Amino acid sequence: MGAQRASGAHQRRARRSARGHARRSDGGGDARDRARHLSRCRIGDGEPHGGRHARGAQCAEQRRGELRLSLPVRGPLQPSGRWRRGDRAGSMRDEVLTMSGAGTSRRVTRERGQGLVEFALTLPVAVLLIVGALEFGRFLMVRHAVVTAAREGARMAILPTTRFSSEVETVVRHWLRNGSLDPAQAQIAVSGLRSSTGTPTTVDVRYPFDSVLFRLIGRSGAVTVRGVSTMLHE
Repeated sequence: MGAQRASGAHQRRARRSARGHARRSDGGGDARDRARHLSRCRIGDGEPHGGRHARGAQCAEQRRGELRLSLPVRGPLQPSGRWRRGDRAGSMRDEVLTMSGAGTSRRVTRERGQGLVEFALTLPVAVLLIVGALEFGRFLMVRHAVVTAAREGARMAILPTTRFSSEVETVVRHWLRNGSLDPAQAQIAVSGLRSSTGTPTTVDVRYPFDSVLFRLIGRSGAVTVRGVSTMLHE
């Protein structure tokens, strides 16, 4: 008799474990559990009125929960028109992300506008510095060519074979041409030519320098570059 009871209990446990395994494998266990729980929520005729009322409220709440779980959700609102907690948090998070994205775009636009203003303010200064450096280099080149032409003209003027100032001017214009200058714009003056031995001979060369920088700052007229060389007559 005891062996039959043990065998029956063992069979019942085996059936329960098999039902649980099937329930987990087919995914229908949750639905059956909910149906079983709803069947238990039926109000019995023999229960007291207070017990029936409490059991009815509990079962009604359970049915509403089952209804919310079973019905599809479209959008952030439930079919009843109420917000879900998760949807409310998601919508708030979306609003925060939208606000942060708008703030980032406004900040980027503000930084771009500030960069354009700074560029507009610094561009003229940068252009003046670059043009000034180039024009200063050109001025040094012109001055070097004028001084070199005056020195070579003075060397030609102190020679005993030099008798006319035109010979000195020819040498000066030659050196100006070698310095990439226009000889026709130069003013050449020779003094002390055909003097006695030991007397000074001076060659004065002047050349107009017209800078682009002067036009940018609104100044008209050219600057005169002057080269003077004095040597003793041989």
